[in-house]
Amino acid sequence: MVFFSGTVSLPDEILVLGDMLELGKCAKNAHLQVGEFAKNAEVKFLAAYGEFAEDVVKGFGSTRNSLIAETHDDIISWIKNIEKGIVLVKGSHGMHMERVVSNL
Repeated sequence: MVFFSGTVSLPDEILVLGDMLELGKCAKNAHLQVGEFAKNAEVKFLAAYGEFAEDVVKGFGSTRNSLIAETHDDIISWIKNIEKGIVLVKGSHGMHMERVVSNL
């Protein structure tokens, strides 16, 4: 049996979120809660895109490791400047987050 006794450098988690559409009155609070969840899950980097991006980042609490993106291209450039990471992209279909995925 072989055991590994060294250290492993795991890639950072990069979470890219587009707005959750059609939430009505609870949208602002729901986006804030998603950011808080990401913080509690110890996500290293977070990019948010859409009308509620500021709320997501506010919940995340780290402006140093986050991006409030105005365009999909902003997100793509930001991700490419991160040395290494595992990227999760999620958002309502109407946010067209596939544009980010197809350019990574």
